[in-house]
Amino acid sequence: MTDRPPYHTRRRQLLHAVGLCTQCKQPSQHGYWRCARCREKAKEVLVRRRRKLAASNICPQCGANPPDAPHRHCRPCLDAMSESQQRRHRRLRLLGRCVRCGTPSGGPCRCEACNAKRGGEPA
Repeated sequence: MTDRPPYHTRRRQLLHAVGLCTQCKQPSQHGYWRCARCREKAKEVLVRRRRKLAASNICPQCGANPPDAPHRHCRPCLDAMSESQQRRHRRLRLLGRCVRCGTPSGGPCRCEACNAKRGGEPA
């Protein structure tokens, strides 16, 4: 047994490395794994999936559990999203970046623009 990743993983990594869409092999958008057309198709599929799940009263994130009222997502997904946001907040603060937009903050939490949008309250 080898430690090499599966064929499809290597194929996707190679296509991405040379700037080709991993779906159709056309030139990909800069910084993305797919071209604009394939990204749009994937977005449409995702939107349809989420609408179908919402109509069925199922969490659109995991597709398994009913939502935790009054939210659209189930409790495990809400907890995971909250944890993810907390990690992002801590990481941006350590880097001296605004926790809202990610630009250099010059202060503890938010840049001047985001602080002004919030009503000028101290960060």
